[in-house]
Amino acid sequence: MDLDLPRRGEFGFQALVGNFDPVVEDGAPSESYFGLTLEGSWPYGVYVADDGTIYALHRNCQGRTTRGVGLQQALPTDAGLRGMRESLTAATGGYVKREIVDGRDTYSSEQWPGGPSFSFAVGADVRHRETLADGTVALDVTGTRVGPGFQVYSPWRGGGLYYTSLAYDSAGTCFGKPVKGFSFVDQSYLAHGDYWNDSRVWNEIQILWGVFCNTYDNGDTEFGHLSWGAGDFRFISVAGRNGTTSLTREGISVDVAFGADGFATKAVCSGGGEDWVFETFGNGAMVDASAARPGWRGHVGTCRRDGDDRVAVKSLAWVEIFPDRLRAAQVADAVGTSS
Repeated sequence: MDLDLPRRGEFGFQALVGNFDPVVEDGAPSESYFGLTLEGSWPYGVYVADDGTIYALHRNCQGRTTRGVGLQQALPTDAGLRGMRESLTAATGGYVKREIVDGRDTYSSEQWPGGPSFSFAVGADVRHRETLADGTVALDVTGTRVGPGFQVYSPWRGGGLYYTSLAYDSAGTCFGKPVKGFSFVDQSYLAHGDYWNDSRVWNEIQILWGVFCNTYDNGDTEFGHLSWGAGDFRFISVAGRNGTTSLTREGISVDVAFGADGFATKAVCSGGGEDWVFETFGNGAMVDASAARPGWRGHVGTCRRDGDDRVAVKSLAWVEIFPDRLRAAQVADAVGTSS
């Protein structure tokens, strides 16, 4: 039959998206979902000091070990976020202890007695601390959870992705400077033996994917994920602390403006009659992290619903884009629409 149909087990990366009640035990390393096993846990965050310095970091925990933490910093006058050499003296490669302590899912590791260490505990609140080899406290923040959890599931032939995300309104210190921002912990589930950077997610599905949080002077909060990916891996999901949620999966479109340096300056993700506008901070391009990941660009900025007149106390977003993949997919979509 001469039909343009997928093989058995392929669904065009359709995404089942929703929110969930974060029961602490459900994130345990022994848990599996839809036949997929825990590939990685990703504590990360974006924090801003009073002087405008931005810190962005992500730690990769796989199974009972950790690949380390990536620390990035941008002063107000910098052109973008640069990797901090202090990352090399943070805990890496050591055994990660996982346990439920005082109602929190706790990750902790000390590379050697008295050496670099980290602890990350999530429940109704978050506590994240990173200590370097010389005893310097690189990060010490606490915060309260923003809304329910986010989850997305997409199956494909021979595998699939189940991905969860929690967000926390946080404050504390980065290298001794008082900071405010948002902490996150994401968990990725793949087919047994799959690794994120070798998976179809990283190499095919992910095109534009971002997470954002906003707090407002009236007490409102927003925590959202937006994706414009391959096939039907496209959605806008937003949840508030009071349990209100909204989800759009149909008719998602994006319009991205790139600067001469190849980083996005602005991205508008539209769907359901609403436009969500992401704008990269002047020093928000992840310069070094992007150089280490060919084809990928990371950005820190702010993301708000267009026309929202509430006063934002804090607005931060982390958006990842594969520019060449984005342009190719937009061309393919345009051809498909016109044919």
